[in-house]
Amino acid sequence: MNRLELRDLAKKELFRNGHTKFRDDIMDSWADEAMDWLQTIRPDYWFWRTVTNVTVLGGSDEMVLPADLSVLISMWNQTDSREVTMIELDDLRTIFKTLPTNGVPESFYQKGSRIIGGIDQRVVGMFRTPSVDTDFELVYYRRPLRFVDDTSPPDLPEQFHWFVKNFMVNRGAMFIEDDALMQTSWALVSNIRERIDKNHERSIKRRNWVGQRRSQKIIRTLRRRQGFFESRFP
Repeated sequence: MNRLELRDLAKKELFRNGHTKFRDDIMDSWADEAMDWLQTIRPDYWFWRTVTNVTVLGGSDEMVLPADLSVLISMWNQTDSREVTMIELDDLRTIFKTLPTNGVPESFYQKGSRIIGGIDQRVVGMFRTPSVDTDFELVYYRRPLRFVDDTSPPDLPEQFHWFVKNFMVNRGAMFIEDDALMQTSWALVSNIRERIDKNHERSIKRRNWVGQRRSQKIIRTLRRRQGFFESRFP
């Protein structure tokens, strides 16, 4: 469902409870708030997991992280096939005193942020400074996409789009101080984490079950072929 459809559903539920005066722009802000709330309480949902490549130019000792990065999982130096690990600044100062700073990057440290193209992006420093262009694979959880207009769907699997509608109903209930509706809608909103986790567990079990069935089918096929050849060529 898109934002328009979710907003209309929320309006209908509020109307059934006797509440009619809600501006579209206010409800749209509640839809954005819903996604921000979900990402704040739990940023590591599988559907926000992302893999991307970043190149650090030779002679540069810093990397600009992707603008949508929320939580970094791992960084892999593809050029030299090694994982790059986080290092604390206090440890880094000690290392600088004893080791050369040029070579194959093996650690990174927090360096701050910078406005790039109007977007505030985080920057990390590299220890050591590569002498040649070096490619890195970043695995991270991204921030959810924003609603662009009424045709935009929530950045969630479709079976969880209802969460945004319930969140808008809850904010509407808070706005007009309907305690009963506030409690019932919040109960639906607050169990989103449990619902998503259970759905993910079921999908993993389903994939494992399908994989096991395929493996068993392959084994039975191989055994039949083995029996055939043994009968033909004893």
